[in-house]
Amino acid sequence: MSPADLVREPGPFATVLLDASHDTEDALDLARQRWRAAAEGLAEAGADPSSIAHLERAWTEDLPPRGRAGRLMVADSSRVLLDVVLPSPPDQPQSRYGVLPYVLPALAAGQAPPHVVLVVDSTGMDYRVVTSDGTAEDTVRGEDHPVHKIPGGGWSHLSMQRRVEETVRRTMRTAADTAAEVARGAGARLVAVAGEVQSRAALCAELPESLHAVELDAGSRSAGADEQRLEAEVARALAEIDAADHLADLDHFREQTGVRAVDGLPDVVEALRAGNAELLLMPMDIDGTAWVTPGAPETISLEPGDVECRLDECLPAAALAVSARVRVVGPEIDLRDRVGVLRRYA
Repeated sequence: MSPADLVREPGPFATVLLDASHDTEDALDLARQRWRAAAEGLAEAGADPSSIAHLERAWTEDLPPRGRAGRLMVADSSRVLLDVVLPSPPDQPQSRYGVLPYVLPALAAGQAPPHVVLVVDSTGMDYRVVTSDGTAEDTVRGEDHPVHKIPGGGWSHLSMQRRVEETVRRTMRTAADTAAEVARGAGARLVAVAGEVQSRAALCAELPESLHAVELDAGSRSAGADEQRLEAEVARALAEIDAADHLADLDHFREQTGVRAVDGLPDVVEALRAGNAELLLMPMDIDGTAWVTPGAPETISLEPGDVECRLDECLPAAALAVSARVRVVGPEIDLRDRVGVLRRYA
């Protein structure tokens, strides 16, 4: 379930944000200790036993990822509703229970934009398409002819070399046509090209300039290839896109100051209540509370109402409820009350 769908659920919700790192020999013992502390925190917050049990099952049945990571899980009394692995562990673990889920860490981590990962060599290409709907994988196979140059001399060898080169060129053209088709169909923000050096260069030369293609010095179609290195390189390329988007959002907000951009908690809440919000800017560590109606976070108000909840829960929930994006910001932008909204219309 996406965070946007989750905030519309009736709740109440049990939320845990934990260090899920698996980078030491005692990682499993540490995971058990972290869960025990989280379960105690949930019980103290008033979480029902069923919610705690669902979260415990999810935590213990799924092995921690290799390396350093965080994990955000949300459950109600019937099931786990959200289970997200975060790129880094939290500064402090969190155990919460209330009318709204705590989804801000997932929003801060960002959702990877649609992208395509290509791993190529002279014989073909493996590719992966990643969108919000999931991941699809397939392979493009080259022609069943020699694709490796043969040492030697003479006209016969030269003829063979040319046939090999033409076979590889045809394979790269076919691979490029497929890559362009799937990238456009997915609306890919990134086409990451990995694999054999000469082949990935040849493939990039065949790809349309309109695609954002980036060569990665990683990946191989051979058995035993270092998949972790490839994933790290893909993550780095996606992080660069997110960083550029972050700067673009802030620049756009500044350009719209006095027009569509407002800051300060009262104006932000008013825009969210009116559904007149395109982008919410807020920090991770915001204090304070507001009031909402359970199941309708867009009813957020600074006046006492149905249920009081934390701003770091109700502000992002209200934004998601009115289809606004959430961008977590820090001191790089000066906002009254540390919050701002880019409205849809002035």
